[in-house]
Amino acid sequence: EGVKAYNSDYLGVRRWLQEMAARFPDPLPSPPRRVLITGLGGAGKAAAIAAASLGMDMILMNRDMGKAEAAAGIIASMPQAPEIEVRPLEDFRECLRICDIIIYNIPTAIPAIAQLSDEDFRGIISTDDTSGPKHILEANYKNPSFDKPLIDKMMQANPKASYTPGQTWLLYQALTGYEIFTGEKPDLESMSGVL
Repeated sequence: EGVKAYNSDYLGVRRWLQEMAARFPDPLPSPPRRVLITGLGGAGKAAAIAAASLGMDMILMNRDMGKAEAAAGIIASMPQAPEIEVRPLEDFRECLRICDIIIYNIPTAIPAIAQLSDEDFRGIISTDDTSGPKHILEANYKNPSFDKPLIDKMMQANPKASYTPGQTWLLYQALTGYEIFTGEKPDLESMSGVL
């Protein structure tokens, strides 16, 4: 009956986004959840489309602003498109601070990562004077830009924060691929053990 194609980047990151969204308090925090997507190559575009499909507002950043604006144009043409903002990489710290979910797709560390402070990780302070959740997914699974000391600093500054390494995105791609090819529900625990 022809060829069917699936984007495992999209399916994997969408699954992760759904899990992260479930961790937020209900009703939604104010301002609404925002996703910062840094880097708009193949994985970044998949992440942006996945966030848009879940109705999440987003900020897009890329070394080449034209690429970010092109991705924003594609998302804006989707039915019921969320709010989209395009910002330069120089605004990374400010955007990390105001976003609840960060998906970092740049293969190397930008200078702003080394400058991240406790305040950046705490983000928007809620009405009870506590930091809100902040979830980071990094696509690079070989040479991550968020190293252990930085992740420890983030967790100390904001115990509600979490960091997900790129291997998890790969795992979620494998889970969806397995289910598509076999029609069976994969065993997440067994597959996680391989990592």
